[in-house]
Amino acid sequence: MSFLSAISRFFKTAKVLSCDPSVVFRAGKNGVLKPVHPKRTDIQEIDLPDELFVKAGTYAFENEIYDCSIPGVYRFAKPQVRNAQRVVWDEEDGLNNLLFCSLLAIRGNSDDGSTIRELEREAGKRFLSLTCGPLARFVEQLAQGHGMRTRVVSTHTLKPMNSYNNGHTLLEYQPTGSSTWVAFDVDKKCMFQDGKGSMLDAFQLCREVAEGNPVEVKLLSKAPSLDLTKFSERSTDYSYQFLEMNVYGHAEGFRPLIERICNIPYFSLSEGLCFGCWDDESRNTIKSRYPTAKILGAEEFRKKFYEWIF
Repeated sequence: MSFLSAISRFFKTAKVLSCDPSVVFRAGKNGVLKPVHPKRTDIQEIDLPDELFVKAGTYAFENEIYDCSIPGVYRFAKPQVRNAQRVVWDEEDGLNNLLFCSLLAIRGNSDDGSTIRELEREAGKRFLSLTCGPLARFVEQLAQGHGMRTRVVSTHTLKPMNSYNNGHTLLEYQPTGSSTWVAFDVDKKCMFQDGKGSMLDAFQLCREVAEGNPVEVKLLSKAPSLDLTKFSERSTDYSYQFLEMNVYGHAEGFRPLIERICNIPYFSLSEGLCFGCWDDESRNTIKSRYPTAKILGAEEFRKKFYEWIF
């Protein structure tokens, strides 16, 4: 038997015979991880289902019982054996559910080319690595599957173009009983407030930035959310790790980014892109970059996309 074969056989045996205790954590509504300890119970064991979403309840994972009755993202780890990630839906607060779904991924691009079905399957056992657009579409599908009113909306820069951060993609949702939209950044796990503390939709966010008004970024999770080792451009193999750390590595990183990438809103419709522009200057800038796009004035754009009652 070769040395490599012996090593491979050793680790396969270790995987089967692992006596390490399982480690289980729950990420709740604030994104903070809290340990979930095994419990003794006399109720009949229910093995942890294979589905990504599970009902609140008590489940068996690797021969130990865990209480999963509190909404959140549960991460199960049995060293050398397997990992599992499951979501318990919050029936009371839709925003929590958007956060839970967004916490299934960290910022990177390794999974950007995967289908929704592939992403849902992979999310059951590991972190996904997605940029803002693919993640927003993934979370949108998960949320709509649970009856939430959500839609994907994008923003674009009016500043000189570069190769890596000319825009952003957000998810907007309608809270239960409301006809207004609220923007949620699934990529950065945050929301946006104006100077009066009101939550903003994507149109309002861009307008506040364009007018030079202060915008507060309300982080909903302080957990690390960046894939530094596998975040590279496929065509050039250029790594984005230094650029990304400029945003995630310090407290003042978000504001300059938002001021650049959130200048005007737009929707990707079946008939093409539809932008909302503030004045002739912004209209001409977008027209020169996207000659076939539909461009609306700010008020027309607002009425078209933000005064509908569904």
